[in-house]
Amino acid sequence: MKHIGAGAFAQNLGGLSIAARYQERNVIAGKSEYEPFVELLYTDINDLINHMQANPQRRHALGEDSLTEELIMGLSVAGYDASHDTSAGGHVDITVKLGPHSWIGEAKKDQKYSDGYRQLVTRYRPASGNFDHNHGGMLLYCTSQTDLLTLRQRWKEKFEEDFKGSYSPLNITDCSKSRYAFYSSHKHPVSGHDWVVRHMLVGLQFVPQDASARGVQARKASVKKPRRKRTASAANINVQKTLKSST
Repeated sequence: MKHIGAGAFAQNLGGLSIAARYQERNVIAGKSEYEPFVELLYTDINDLINHMQANPQRRHALGEDSLTEELIMGLSVAGYDASHDTSAGGHVDITVKLGPHSWIGEAKKDQKYSDGYRQLVTRYRPASGNFDHNHGGMLLYCTSQTDLLTLRQRWKEKFEEDFKGSYSPLNITDCSKSRYAFYSSHKHPVSGHDWVVRHMLVGLQFVPQDASARGVQARKASVKKPRRKRTASAANINVQKTLKSST
């Protein structure tokens, strides 16, 4: 049986854009320029986020690590060297390599975003050890009932409030490729080079209000709770009451 590459396989299935991106990754892996790697990586992460958001009912109850593992699996299938909990100053949530290039990311679900950012900038290091690899990311898994644009704005304001005193100047700009993301940049405290982070919200909210969902909620509410067993002391009290009433 003749084996073909993943790009050729995708092309045989009609996925010309997929095949083209496999080829583009191969080209980028052989070059020294860093920015094209970051741009293509974010395009692929956008696609994976969209895939995750398409079925929130399967994911909104998953833990942070499980969601991150799914993202990493997608990046690995796409041809990146992607891993979870790789050591680089600490246990980095997401490490991505392609040829000489590297990128790191921190993932949080619904809370502790600021602490996650502190880990990303003060504890972790580029997986390659090369400070010219000066891009990273925040993956923010959102399951609360608040809409994504509101959550994005809240985090943007909270981020500026928490870090403008530590990093000056602190630059915050919108992302042209996604309204649910934004960029921040400031001087890295170790390298002195610009540190650029893309903050990406992943919408996994799932609170259906249709008739079927109301029926499920009603059935859950109608399930009778098991009767509590009486303790030995409670039983003794009842026995004593019975004896007194019979005398």
